[in-house]
Amino acid sequence: MAKIYRERSLLEFQKAFATEEACAQHLKEVRWPDGFVCPICGHGEAWFIRTRKILDCKACRAQTSLTAGTIFHKTRTPLLKWYWIIYHMAQKKVGVSVSEMQRALEIKDYKTAWLMAHKIRKAMTDRDARYQLAGLVEMDESFFGPPGQKRGR
Repeated sequence: MAKIYRERSLLEFQKAFATEEACAQHLKEVRWPDGFVCPICGHGEAWFIRTRKILDCKACRAQTSLTAGTIFHKTRTPLLKWYWIIYHMAQKKVGVSVSEMQRALEIKDYKTAWLMAHKIRKAMTDRDARYQLAGLVEMDESFFGPPGQKRGR
């Protein structure tokens, strides 16, 4: 099974995801760690139609996009730009300016950059919701208690 999360330095990230093909290959490995599985019939083999960038199941002929059912679904923005904005959002503790990412990644429309950032934040929130804290938990400057009452630090 492919390891989904791995801490990478900026230089490691640049080398690993330097091309659109590298990003697509990584997405394929994360999405189908044991090889392609047709979402319709469960068959494990498909032809790749390069002109349309889709997988065509050898058994039922169902066509599946690599990005279908992911945050990249129906995107026209290259995966390379998606991967870069994900990297920057995951690395920054204080958040990332959508305008800054728009300029840095040469995304023409602010709405596109905003939607990308929104989808990434939602995916990160959904992932974090599956974790449960256990053991000793340390926090900085947190306030507890219902609103309107004296709260403790």
